[in-house]
Amino acid sequence: MNIFGKKVVTLIKGVTENTGVKSWDDKKNAYLENLKKSEKDVKAISAADALDNCRSIIRVLNSGVNIWNAFTEPPEKIITNYKQRNSIIKE
Repeated sequence: MNIFGKKVVTLIKGVTENTGVKSWDDKKNAYLENLKKSEKDVKAISAADALDNCRSIIRVLNSGVNIWNAFTEPPEKIITNYKQRNSIIKE
């Protein structure tokens, strides 16, 4: 038995990327497809995570550090992914 309960496990699974998917594109696309089918609570957690991530990126960029070097994908792909996530969450 899980000490956190079924609801918490469902929420965590809903916002966890599939580690078995190798490519960045496939992993992000799988996450977005799963998000489309998710309940509002999962979408709310995903939104909070995305907001925190974006704020962190902006904060680091404003400090003068080129954070984009820390990512494996170019900024355009990362920003597009956040926009796609936002569109799904708003549905």
